[in-house]
Amino acid sequence: MNSPFHTEAPEKVRSVPEAKVSGGHHSDFLRSAVCIILFFGLLATLVLGCYDVYKNPMEHYPRKKVNVVEAPADAPSQSGDQTSAQPVLQPVTQMAANNGAVGTAVAGADAIVARLGEHQLTNQEFIYYYWDSFYALYNQLGSYLTSYMNLATPFDQQMATDTMTWHDYLSNIALENWMQTKTLCDEAEKNGYVLSDADQAYLDDSMASLATYAEKAGHAAPEGYLYQLFDPCADMDSYYDYNWDSVYASCYANDRYQAFYDDVYDPNAAVQYCVNVRHILLQPGEGEDMSAALTQAEALYEEWKQNPTEDNFAALAGEHTTDPGSQSNGGLYEDVYPGQMVTNFNDWCFDESRQPGDHGIVETEYGYHIMYFVGNSETVYSDANDTAAQEQYTLWLDDLFAGAQYVPQLQNAVFTQKAQ
Repeated sequence: MNSPFHTEAPEKVRSVPEAKVSGGHHSDFLRSAVCIILFFGLLATLVLGCYDVYKNPMEHYPRKKVNVVEAPADAPSQSGDQTSAQPVLQPVTQMAANNGAVGTAVAGADAIVARLGEHQLTNQEFIYYYWDSFYALYNQLGSYLTSYMNLATPFDQQMATDTMTWHDYLSNIALENWMQTKTLCDEAEKNGYVLSDADQAYLDDSMASLATYAEKAGHAAPEGYLYQLFDPCADMDSYYDYNWDSVYASCYANDRYQAFYDDVYDPNAAVQYCVNVRHILLQPGEGEDMSAALTQAEALYEEWKQNPTEDNFAALAGEHTTDPGSQSNGGLYEDVYPGQMVTNFNDWCFDESRQPGDHGIVETEYGYHIMYFVGNSETVYSDANDTAAQEQYTLWLDDLFAGAQYVPQLQNAVFTQKAQ
């Protein structure tokens, strides 16, 4: 949405059915996750060389996130001139030479980077977690990223905090994510959890489609695509295992959250839905005061009431509204959440008595809005059941992860130069 009368976005707006949640709290999100990974990997390769926008298929599974503040508009950039050719990303100053070896034949691919009980994190698997952390950061910040780090400078030469380089920071996040994934997988296996046939088939089909994305990115085989996104030691088998672990952990975490939700579910709990609304904005012309806009709004409102249908309202909005953010779709705004619009607009939308088909005229600092209330959307803004379930789920995760202690051996990590 792009309109002058919007306020700031909410921290969380999500979609769930109006009735009790069942069958997986984010199954649609999970089923599309691997294709998102592959598609954005392709998009990033085509547009930004190797800057993958790497989505992790987890909603309630809280992988460790990079904690950064928003870059101010006047923040000095460390990026230098990066507007021409995109630099080759270099995590460490001393990269291993590329002798043409790939997969497990790459020197150091089997080196142990961390241990967790009986689990060993090899360098081959570590690079997926490492680059996942960077790509998540890139996806989070976009162009603001260059206010924090110079993409043409090795990460181990730049400070992320007072005591940690960007390379150390991303490495630590990678290890935390690996620990969480393995711990959840162990817990799932201990409890006999099995992926559904649909989730397993979707993962397999999505991995099979990697060949198509690789071809579009100019690679003869999927492996070449993985080398470009991650490291020459990447290969299809380890990449599949990495994604299988992530999906298995995610599905199990989602299953546990669903159980907590079912336990606390109260059909009478307060639920705040977003709404769908149409409006026609009339503004005074140059040299006119607001009364001119009101006169115009009242006349158009009376015209609409001669045929008071939503379709007619949409047609009139397309002809008369001065709001560029909704003119092309009949004045419609969908999934409007409390506080999104300016006060009078917001208060009209979220009046407790509001019903589908309601209409009227509202004044704001931008002019007069002829309003048409379409109704509640299926998008939940706040849900007391979710809040209660999330509290229990978080306590469960905290307890689960508290007993998982890994031993880092980051001195064994190896990053190999990518083919130019």
